[in-house]
Amino acid sequence: MLVPTYAETLEMLCIQAGGNDRAEELFGGCLQNVMRRVPPFLVGSSFPEMYLEFPLAGDPFCDLTLLLGELSTECRIDSPIAADTDSLLGFYSKVQANGLCTKDGGGVSFGFEIDCSSPDPVAAGVYFQPRKRHELVRPFCEAAGMRPQPTST
Repeated sequence: MLVPTYAETLEMLCIQAGGNDRAEELFGGCLQNVMRRVPPFLVGSSFPEMYLEFPLAGDPFCDLTLLLGELSTECRIDSPIAADTDSLLGFYSKVQANGLCTKDGGGVSFGFEIDCSSPDPVAAGVYFQPRKRHELVRPFCEAAGMRPQPTST
């Protein structure tokens, strides 16, 4: 039995979502952008949780949110819209290695939001949900190259 690649799995998901002549109504002209922009972000040891975002009114389009599964420390994303995410991927793989991504560990999530509606590629947004692990916010911001401002009491 052949196991589909992550890109083939994405394609099957989009075909199923757009079945029964719904593709144009849901995706508008974005389906080609989905198939070009998303596959480089399909990294890790399992297919990521994926959320297709469609508007409830107005012109149809599709954006995606991906929540990544287990990553190796060497994981990289080969896409110009990934910008400089190597340090974030490394941070997240260390968080996983410490068991903080399981529900028992706080359920920390990390991923990307990919704009597929724009005709020109837009830098992917970063998704980080520390849930009950607030102590991870500062190191995440530092890995992202941001310096969190001190809070006043």
